[in-house]
Amino acid sequence: MTLINGGFLVFPALEKRFWAKLPSLASGLAGVIIDLEDSIYAAAKADARKMVLANAEVLRALKLNNPELQVYLRINNSATSFFKKDIPLARRLVISKLIDGVCYPKVGSASDLSHLYRVLKTGKTPTKLFLAIETLEGYSNYKALIAPELGVRYVVIGAEDLCADMGLARPRVFYDNPLLNHIAVTVSLQAQLKEVSFLGNVWPYLSKSKLLPCFLKELAADFQVGAAGKIIFHPYQIEFVNKALTAELHGRYPGKVILSRISALQKHADDTGLYVVVHDGRMVDMPEKVRFNKWREAVSEKKTKSVPKPVTQSTKRK
Repeated sequence: MTLINGGFLVFPALEKRFWAKLPSLASGLAGVIIDLEDSIYAAAKADARKMVLANAEVLRALKLNNPELQVYLRINNSATSFFKKDIPLARRLVISKLIDGVCYPKVGSASDLSHLYRVLKTGKTPTKLFLAIETLEGYSNYKALIAPELGVRYVVIGAEDLCADMGLARPRVFYDNPLLNHIAVTVSLQAQLKEVSFLGNVWPYLSKSKLLPCFLKELAADFQVGAAGKIIFHPYQIEFVNKALTAELHGRYPGKVILSRISALQKHADDTGLYVVVHDGRMVDMPEKVRFNKWREAVSEKKTKSVPKPVTQSTKRK
């Protein structure tokens, strides 16, 4: 399971300036989502698909120079007339390894997901899916939809569409509404259970100054409920997501404190055979080692400084 991801930048497939900026933005991102859905009006859908194909070499260079970058194509839902035209393009890009998978909006039912799995299948391995739960129907079926066996790797809550479907105004901070907070918590818990990365909810605003405090507050709340990143729509938001992720990573797993506890625990285990010790007035036992391993894995995935190993019998000074 990927513990820490980062920012996923969504951009309209027809937006030429974003295609030009991608090479310079990639290093700060966990992923890119090329949108064929809401940001493209009906009459321009065909042009958007052509634009993606026209930038095949941009995608090839992007993947070559940034092998860890996740690239997804956001297609139209199967309830629309555009779905059948998006699928051949998606399959072609997956087979060519120009994208990692497909972002599927407004997913509703298990049968909807199964149908998507069948039409996208290109071999023995399922096409990677990035699901957006954006309707009450989708939320009511979230347990069946968060299905890694069908290729689901990421799940996000589409706040705007979900609130519209529920007849609610989208709060500036999604989690300020207790009902929406409950939805995020339950989806996040199911994602953790299935080892699928939860990316909180979609932040639709662009304002740099007026709404920045709300954005930062929502980021903090995202991570508190187990999100591994954030969907964003403007490059200026990248740095805030990365800073918040780093702060959350070290706040949740404070390295020096954990190293101190895990070292004391290991020494006590070596001396007595018991994996429990009182350290700084706190009982420390096996969960601390689990916490340490998760922290080390998360830091490693963020490619930060190497993490020192805990003190063990073999490394203690004679």
